[in-house]
Amino acid sequence: LRELIRRIQQVRKDCGLDKSDVIRVSFTGSDDYFIELVTNWGNVICKKVGCNDILAEELKTRFEYTIKDKLLVISIEK
Repeated sequence: LRELIRRIQQVRKDCGLDKSDVIRVSFTGSDDYFIELVTNWGNVICKKVGCNDILAEELKTRFEYTIKDKLLVISIEK
C-alpha cells in the first residue's frame, strides 16, 4: 500500500500538479493484487493522494511500474 501511494505521488509530481489539485486515478495491473489493494484501501488511498475518484478505465496520463514483480499501470487526470 505504501509503495502504491508513493508511486501515485510521484506521478502527480511528474505531471507538475500541485498538492492542492484534486485528481482522478485509475489502476490496472498484471494480476488482482492491486485491485484488492484499491478495493480494501480505496478511501485511504484517495485521502493520501488527493483524489476524488478511483476508476476502472484508463485515463489520459499513463505510467507503468513494476512492484513485487507485478506490472502496475497508474493513470491520472486533473
